[in-house]
Amino acid sequence: DETLLFRRLSRDDMGAIVKIQIATLAARLAQRSITLTLDDAAVAWLSAKGYDPHFGARPLQRVIQNAVQNPLAEALLKGTFGDGDTVLVSVDGDGDGKLTFSSNGVMIASNVDVTRTGDQDDMLGDGSVAGNA
Repeated sequence: DETLLFRRLSRDDMGAIVKIQIATLAARLAQRSITLTLDDAAVAWLSAKGYDPHFGARPLQRVIQNAVQNPLAEALLKGTFGDGDTVLVSVDGDGDGKLTFSSNGVMIASNVDVTRTGDQDDMLGDGSVAGNA
C-alpha cells in the first residue's frame, strides 16, 4: 500500500556495482588460489559497457560474463594460467581499445572493442560484436 520512490542509477554509481560483481568472481577464483585484479581503466570500461539509461545496471552481469568470465574460463581451460597465478584485467594501451588479460606480466587474452556503442543485445557469446566480427 506504500509507494516507494527510487533514484535512477547514474553512470557514477556503476563503478561500485562493477566492484561488487567482480568481487564475487574473484572469490570463486580465490578457491583455486587465483587472484583477479582490475585496474581503474577496466572498471571504467565495464561500467560504460554495463550501463543502460533505461535498465540501469541490469546488463552488467552479461557484460561481465562475456567480457571477463568467458575469456578467463577459456584461458584457464587452455592452461594459459592456473592455480596460484595473478590475473590483471586492463584496457589495452595501444589504442585499439580492448579489454586485456595478463598473468604474471604475460598477455593471455584480449576482448571486445572499447569504442563500440549501442545496445548490448548484439554482443555474441564469443566476445565478438555482431556486424564487427
